[in-house]
Amino acid sequence: LIGPRLVLTAKHCVVPEGAVGPVSARSVTVGTGPSIGSLRAMARVAEIVTTPGPLSISVGPDPVSGATGTDVAFLVLSEELPGITPVPVLRESPEGLVGTEVLAIGYGTQRTSGAGVRMRVTATVTSFTPYLLEAVEVVCQGDSGGPLLRVLPDGTREVVGVTSFGVFSAITPGGAPCPALRDYWNRVDLHLDLLDEA
Repeated sequence: LIGPRLVLTAKHCVVPEGAVGPVSARSVTVGTGPSIGSLRAMARVAEIVTTPGPLSISVGPDPVSGATGTDVAFLVLSEELPGITPVPVLRESPEGLVGTEVLAIGYGTQRTSGAGVRMRVTATVTSFTPYLLEAVEVVCQGDSGGPLLRVLPDGTREVVGVTSFGVFSAITPGGAPCPALRDYWNRVDLHLDLLDEA
């Protein structure tokens, strides 16, 4: 939650592969809580705002160098979520975060078993590209759309990226390994005009 009625997520969470636009806002509900099975509050989505065009996370054979940086969407809620304080977005380049510790949050597959429980994982930013922030061995399947946060010395937080994809050394039987070998977050600072519009 980055505003009283505004949620940041990944575009691929709301735009199906090959579709020209997002799913119907009426088909999406946002919930808060420690797990998907024990949500404390729910809010309907009134509008979905995404980067222009169909879904295109990457082009070419290398997902990192071919990244488009457009895997970003905003959900405008029909009402505020009670008891939740929005986390502001870093409105400048996160280039200076390389080598610093950040916090990733997601509800995907857990390292042991199961999924759907909120996980917080600290990581160190290892690389910065024109579109992405990179860390290693953080993201698991299902964490897409989750935030990457910078935690300031006073304890306040800022969203610096949104979980987009992981790169694996090899696909293992039974699904992708958890965590991925290298993990990537789309930079949010590149989409401030879209954020402000939403």
